[in-house]
Amino acid sequence: LDNEGGYWMATIDDGVYYMSSSFYKTYNKTSGLANNNTECVIIDKENDIWIGTNDNYVNLISKDSIIKIQVSPNPNIIIKALCIDNDNLLVGTNGFFCFIPNIYHQKKLLSKTRHFIIKENYNSFSTKEFKKNKNKGIWTGTSRTLYKIIDNDIIFNGDVSNNYTIRTEAIYELTNGDVLLGTLQGLYKFILKDVNKVKGDFIYYGEKNKLLKNRIFDIGFCDYNSKFWFATRGAGILVFSENSVFQITKANGLTSNSVTSIY
Repeated sequence: LDNEGGYWMATIDDGVYYMSSSFYKTYNKTSGLANNNTECVIIDKENDIWIGTNDNYVNLISKDSIIKIQVSPNPNIIIKALCIDNDNLLVGTNGFFCFIPNIYHQKKLLSKTRHFIIKENYNSFSTKEFKKNKNKGIWTGTSRTLYKIIDNDIIFNGDVSNNYTIRTEAIYELTNGDVLLGTLQGLYKFILKDVNKVKGDFIYYGEKNKLLKNRIFDIGFCDYNSKFWFATRGAGILVFSENSVFQITKANGLTSNSVTSIY
């Protein structure tokens, strides 16, 4: 949803759809996108649209024109996630993170801009989730571990610091700085002990409740009951507080016990 009430929708094989009240517009390869298979869409503060396609290009739709930005010459690279922080664009792929600085000052030149690859591991690395930190930086879930990135520096690597090597697909930062993590193996929490040095401990909730061993795709928070809602694979929706877990499944009316997102 953009600042003018328009809806932008990424599709599997037909580009990006735009819908505003009584009409919609389609952007696809014929329109100028690099690929009709789209992975992610974000909207910047100037109401321009950034699209990651199922290839090595980031696409920028600005004033109805499309700019394609190649982040790697490797045709096997796929754009998996996008995030804007401090006027810089962080691109997560299936091989590395890419940092594109000062996007608002150089949109007209972006097809030729310099970009910075700050992490490479083509054998076991894929970006799953970007979540902006309330103070500074971006928490990043990947197929291997949890990172924290500030500008073009990785300041925390869960594998190196804590031997945390779990596929992390959902991130929710708590008000005290701790982070809930939806992973392939269920629910983890990173308890932050030193904000400046990003030091802390990982705890696993699956040891406390077997329902929390289920794979978690997404995490949402409901203000009215102050509980977290987890979208899971195979266990429906889990409604969670520190003292209880309530399960909602097909038996309660869901169409499937595999849920991919919570909004």
